[in-house]
Amino acid sequence: MQYPIVSGQDSLPGFTIDLTLAPQVAVVRVTGELDLAVDRQFGELLAEAEATGTPVVLDMTEVSFCASCILGHLARAAQRLTLQGRQLVVATTQRMVLRPLMLLRLEDHLGLAPDLATALQQLGLPGDTLTPGTPA
Repeated sequence: MQYPIVSGQDSLPGFTIDLTLAPQVAVVRVTGELDLAVDRQFGELLAEAEATGTPVVLDMTEVSFCASCILGHLARAAQRLTLQGRQLVVATTQRMVLRPLMLLRLEDHLGLAPDLATALQQLGLPGDTLTPGTPA
């Protein structure tokens, strides 16, 4: 089975975003600088991930900058998912992402993990969840 991927990688130089939909989780992967120029696209793809009815993992391991507008999306998504009994887990070790999250105390409302595999494990899913052919 191949998992569908919605991609916006060709949108802006220095920025990529894609959404992988698996039966148990939606994974949004972003790279580069997340600023006002990508705010709309980021918000739309995050909303699409939320609409799946599954937990959401946001892989930000290759993000070099995270603007306040992006943090607003994260805060609102974490609140909505929590109210629905689901989780949002952010995977990153990037100081430019972690520092603002912690200053705003957003780690109280979403999960943090150093990488995608750990984020999946925090959700009780095997690390190979996104590998096609893995039993659901």
